[in-house]
Amino acid sequence: MKTISIPNSVQLNFDVINYILNNVALVPPQDEDSEVCFDFNKNTWLSSEMTTFLGIIFRDLQMNNYTVYVTGFSYKLSNLLKKNGFLSHFKLSENIPDTYGTTIPFIELRPEQTKTLDEYLNNILFTKMDEKINLSENEIIKSAIYELTHNIKEHSRAGLFFMCGQFFPQKNELTFSIADAGISIPDNIIECNGPQFNCKSQYIDWATNKGTTTKTNSVGGLGLYDIKENLRPIGDLKILSGNGYAEFNSNKNVFLKDTKNRFNGTMIYLKYDLNAILNIPTQINDSETEFFQF
Repeated sequence: MKTISIPNSVQLNFDVINYILNNVALVPPQDEDSEVCFDFNKNTWLSSEMTTFLGIIFRDLQMNNYTVYVTGFSYKLSNLLKKNGFLSHFKLSENIPDTYGTTIPFIELRPEQTKTLDEYLNNILFTKMDEKINLSENEIIKSAIYELTHNIKEHSRAGLFFMCGQFFPQKNELTFSIADAGISIPDNIIECNGPQFNCKSQYIDWATNKGTTTKTNSVGGLGLYDIKENLRPIGDLKILSGNGYAEFNSNKNVFLKDTKNRFNGTMIYLKYDLNAILNIPTQINDSETEFFQF
């Protein structure tokens, strides 16, 4: 059995994902060892939206006929992952109620499940957001998430995708992530004869610029540029796709770096500072410009 030790703190930053991907790459061929165990004994913090990242890795291993185990959960971490439904989804434990109402549940969907996707957005995610955010400011977040999720569903060629989020009352922050097992942003740009770059992360940066597209006559919807620009005053956007990793934060700083080993899909992470939202105009960028669809 191959054991992968999960680090002390797991949140979406380059060092953490690079470490985990490097260890997953060391899993021996299936005919040599068909079992993989993720050991959480050293872990004291796992950001719930990172379950979409782990979900892609777990499913990828399972689809290649590996049996996935987990061990070493602390009581606190175990409760978190039982509340958001991650453990029960992979049949690793039972759910427990979210008595504080801060969880945006973990869900796995296939592209054809449009009705289920809209029910999740409208009845779970957006309802939870309505409880935490002033209704008018809420439209900024809702519009971005709705267009993003449907863009991924329709254009990533993914067989499956995951969503999850969390509300942090003390920080007054809302986080949400979506990860798919489809074609990566760099691979799609290359396939469509887009510009050539030396680093995979540069392809992600290009895809978030105004007017960039790999699709002719693209119409409607928010693209990555619009999401990035709407987020800049109020939060962070992070994208992991293939070997590329990019961060765009509220200070207008950009961090680009390539992972050593590949993530088999794309993960997009949104963090909203709910205090900052109160101080900006409630307006979405004009979405008539071309946008990158992946």
